[in-house]
Amino acid sequence: MEILSFFSNSSDFVNLFNDFIDNYPAVKLSDQDVDTKFYIKVNSDRNEIYFHYLLNDIEEEFSFNYTENEQQAIKDYFGDSDFYLFDIQYKDELFLNNLLIDFQNFLKDRSELDFQKILLNHNIKGVVPLQDFEPGGGDMSSNG
Repeated sequence: MEILSFFSNSSDFVNLFNDFIDNYPAVKLSDQDVDTKFYIKVNSDRNEIYFHYLLNDIEEEFSFNYTENEQQAIKDYFGDSDFYLFDIQYKDELFLNNLLIDFQNFLKDRSELDFQKILLNHNIKGVVPLQDFEPGGGDMSSNG
């Protein structure tokens, strides 16, 4: 499984994603433990998304999982603002692309993109703002 990280200037952002994924018609909750919700595709019994809903320790994550360029791109994006991090794990890249586009629309419908800074760390595209995410888009981490 691959990992996608979400960064936001709001600790409540994880709750927005939780509301979205709990009502996303392409998946259903199959199980939950103390820090993860497990979702399967509706038309199969295959695990598709693992949502790690507890916020991660930024410094610990940076020290183990992010290059210096990625760390700098993330810090530059948020400037002096605090920021928060959570992850999902996924299997199918095309499924993830559709989920992210639908999540963008979910946030736009609620005007959340007007108030929040949201950054992704994607295994293929690198560090990219959510509002700029496109299945064929580029990344910020290679710019510096």
